[in-house]
Order: sequence, then C-alpha cells, then structure tokens
Amino acid sequence: MQCPKCHYEPTLAEMQSSPERCARCGAAFVAQDAWLGAKVSVEQLRAHEAEQRRNRPEMPLPRGAAPVVVVDFDMPFISMVALLVKMAIAAIPAVIILKLIIWALASVLAIPGMLM
Repeated sequence: MQCPKCHYEPTLAEMQSSPERCARCGAAFVAQDAWLGAKVSVEQLRAHEAEQRRNRPEMPLPRGAAPVVVVDFDMPFISMVALLVKMAIAAIPAVIILKLIIWALASVLAIPGMLM
C-alpha cells in the first residue's frame, strides 16, 4: 500500500490513524480506495467523512474511557514461554473438572458408554 503521490509506504499505525490521508504528504483519498490511488478533492473528502460519521452507529463509552487500537504487542520470549507453561498447567484441573461434570451428567441420564 503506497501513496500514489509521494510513494510513501505507511506503517500499520499510520494507516489505522488516518486511512483517508497520506501520513507524509497529506494527500486526500477516499476510505478503502485510498491506497489504490483514487484522488479526490478536499470537498469530496469532507463530504465523504461527514457521511461516514452520520452512518456510523454511536457506541456509548464508559465515563472517562477512550477508544484504543492495539498496534503492537512486545513481550520477551522467556515471559511468553512462562505464560504458556502456566496456561498448560492450569488446563489440567480444568479438564479434570470437565470430565467429572460429564461423568455426573452421564450417570444421572444413564447413558451407556459415556462413563468410560
């Protein structure tokens, strides 16, 4: 995805923050056609943005909250391994409890063959 005017390759964060404009030169584009090279006038862009705002359903945010877009997640490898080991260990009791629940339901309903 490259700006047809200045040939700048925007980062993911830049595309998410401003999909209608080039981050470097400020060339105006229309939504998804922006990176396909569809140039429009500023008036057309403003009309398009106003129409998008009118058609977008408003989602009420909790008091003091702001919308957030996660662009990158940086976690050291050792921490990731530790997290996955903890998840694997936590899964063992969960599977045992699930087996007990299924066994109890099968016993109550007397379904042969499910008690194994």
